[in-house]
Amino acid sequence: VDGLILMTQTPNQLLPATACRIQNKLGLRTSSFAFDVNLGCSAYPYGLWLAGSLMASGANRILLLAGDTINKVVDPCDRSTAFLFGDAGTATALEKNGEASWEFILGTDGSGANYLQASIDECLKMDGPKVFEFTLQRIPVLLSELDQKIGQPHDYYLLHQANKFMIEHVRRKCKIPRESFPASRLFPT
Repeated sequence: VDGLILMTQTPNQLLPATACRIQNKLGLRTSSFAFDVNLGCSAYPYGLWLAGSLMASGANRILLLAGDTINKVVDPCDRSTAFLFGDAGTATALEKNGEASWEFILGTDGSGANYLQASIDECLKMDGPKVFEFTLQRIPVLLSELDQKIGQPHDYYLLHQANKFMIEHVRRKCKIPRESFPASRLFPT
């Protein structure tokens, strides 16, 4: 493994980076890189893009970890957010393949920062309707741009989103068949 990337908003501590502790616990060689990236909802797609970029510049194998212990920042009594968030993590082993092609469209819109935030001494706060509205405005546009970039619709669309209601609304708004949304198959019609 040439490197380890940890995507998290809830590291165990500020210093050292949690990725450094994981690198040591896994026994990865000291010549491997290891670092944390502080992102939430967009963490996994950004992590894939970052890993792909590092592979394009010479890395061959990267371990991408994404996860949060969000219970640290959610008020269990806040019924508008507590049931929407949970602790979870993933590990993805990536290996360079000269034939593989990745397409990404990334962007940042910090104008809605007040709609989903947690400060050091406060719990996570979310304006659910505003976050939902943003998702329904931006995600269909991004999916269309991605289809245009490769010149055809994708066979499958995997959204990094745990909310079935939101996934189904995006799918319907984009007029994408259920069979192209594997997550939709998990939900009864």
